[in-house]
Amino acid sequence: MRLGDYKVVNDPDKYPSLEIYDLVDDPAEQNNLAEARPELARNSPRG
Repeated sequence: MRLGDYKVVNDPDKYPSLEIYDLVDDPAEQNNLAEARPELARNSPRG
């Protein structure tokens, strides 16, 4: 799911935790921002 410039990966069946990537600064999705940006994690929909 896209949230502005961010991609949120939230599929508990495939991924054990929430993943958030800044697609502008990190198009290869190497740096999970879920812990570093808790405000994004709180505002993202949970499945």
